Amino acid sequence: DSETLDSLTFVQVSDIHIGFEYESNQRLVTALLMYRLLDPKPRLFVATGDNTDRAANLEAIKLKELLSTFGYGIPKLLAPGNHDSRTKAYETHVGERYYYRVVGGNFLFIALDTGDFGMITYEQYIWLREVLEEYSNLTKIIFFHHPIWGYEIQGNITYEGVVRENELYGSWRSNMSLTKATLDLITEYRVNLVLAGHIHTDRTVTMKYDGGVTYFVTTTTLGASRPEYNGLRLITIFRNGSIILHNIPPWASFGKVPNSIPIQYLEDFKYGLDRRGTPGYPLFRGLYSMDGDSLSISMNIMSWLSLEGRLLLPIDTERDITDYNLYVSMAESSTATLIDSKRFDGINYFLVDITVDPGGELIFSLSYFNDEDPPNLSVAYINPEDPAPNVPITVYFDASDDGWGVYKVPVKVSIEKDDMQETMVLEAMFTGTLYMLSLEGYEGGTIIKLYPSALDFNLNYVNLSELEIMVEEPIEEVYIPDIRVVSLNVSSESIRLGESIDISIELSNFGNATGEYTLEIFLNGELFNSSVVTLDVGMSTIYTVTFTPDAAGTYTFEVDGFSATVNVVEEAIQPEEPIEEETTPPSSTIYLVGVVALIVTVSLVLFIVLRKR
Repeated sequence: DSETLDSLTFVQVSDIHIGFEYESNQRLVTALLMYRLLDPKPRLFVATGDNTDRAANLEAIKLKELLSTFGYGIPKLLAPGNHDSRTKAYETHVGERYYYRVVGGNFLFIALDTGDFGMITYEQYIWLREVLEEYSNLTKIIFFHHPIWGYEIQGNITYEGVVRENELYGSWRSNMSLTKATLDLITEYRVNLVLAGHIHTDRTVTMKYDGGVTYFVTTTTLGASRPEYNGLRLITIFRNGSIILHNIPPWASFGKVPNSIPIQYLEDFKYGLDRRGTPGYPLFRGLYSMDGDSLSISMNIMSWLSLEGRLLLPIDTERDITDYNLYVSMAESSTATLIDSKRFDGINYFLVDITVDPGGELIFSLSYFNDEDPPNLSVAYINPEDPAPNVPITVYFDASDDGWGVYKVPVKVSIEKDDMQETMVLEAMFTGTLYMLSLEGYEGGTIIKLYPSALDFNLNYVNLSELEIMVEEPIEEVYIPDIRVVSLNVSSESIRLGESIDISIELSNFGNATGEYTLEIFLNGELFNSSVVTLDVGMSTIYTVTFTPDAAGTYTFEVDGFSATVNVVEEAIQPEEPIEEETTPPSSTIYLVGVVALIVTVSLVLFIVLRKR
């Protein structure tokens, strides 16, 4: 009958992020169950990317498993996000990354892939133009991951063919000409609705232009961290292109954020309050028993929301389907009735008729036995074990159940300090292995008393004895310098008399305050040098003094247990040059020679004279 439809209602989710944390799986289960119970009844489930967190194999397998079991029979359209492109796991287990179109009677859905770069490619633009031209007479819905408009753009805008960079989401600024061409295409072919996600918060923009209007709806994350809360959209689009966002919470309107339907218990919302993180369980919790053969469902609905319809619930088991019964553990302003059961594709499916009035609570199980035994509960550990003042405290509990499974671990908390006492009941969050209770830091001397309990899905319970945690009294910090000598060195261990040496002492401040230190250097037991050294916290310095000895000997320097010895020796005597013997004859010899020479001369003269006669 889609060809005669004047309107189409569908659910939009975004940023499922399977694998982000344990509760991400539960949030997808909540969305798939709410799909079957919302009013008006949707006919299509649209996911706008980041369906897995890291595109790991186990994440992609779990995504496909939940969509094909809890989402059995639901028509689904998925667009990939940048997180889905990190490996080939998404393509292997979920489906190829590609752009496509689906025609349902008077309505055209076009899925695009903004990839890692955050905008469509030129090839997609060409293909998009061809598809819009071919189906120009249909009501048109385009969906992809990265929104065109930035965080600040909200409400009514007018498009006159001029693209302002500061109005765009960052990734769409990387190719302004292609972005403008895409917007021109949207206005030329009168695209009625553009869906996106990625920014983990709600935004609605009504873009008016000559002859038409396009609604841009960006939806918060279903399964990961967020500024406000996890949510989904229930949207009706009419053939003329007008839309309705159904079940808008009482604190919001179309042009005001947040305005998606919360999928966690939330009675009211305070603007400006940072709710990033995981403040509580989703509205629906689906848990299989330890043997995998039983399924329990719990619902806790806000006072402004009502749900009615039939759930198709899967149990992957070899047990005979006729062995199963529906056990209702709690039904406040609600009902649950098993209508039918059937096995196909190797899985037992159970059709359960559900009504939950505003503020209602419902807990039921599909099982082959009645669970009559309480769960098991123990304290795993406390971190830190001895908490200091104003330091957050985390208590981990180990809870298990051999029957239908652990429903919740509530903990009564009593805070006592002097004459003040405060009591509250908190719920420990399941992390996939242990249950975690987070407490804020408290002043020193505070006594924290915990009274833990555990309930299974048949509301059997176990209580632990009181657990007391004492926050240590604050220790007044004393600021004291701690300056110490860390080394003593001399520039030489042996010198000659007349030479000098340097004595170097390294000091460090190991304390928590700047201080002064009187440095005393002793030489052979006598004070040689005294000086005051100032050092800041964590700093070091080297103090150097010069020593010139005036006598040979051994000199020992001592500073705070450190010592160094220097040997001083006399200056060595240079050996004298050898003296050669004199070759000049002594004076007596010279006289004798002279006398002999004179006698010889006189004798010679007399001889000559006598001869001439």
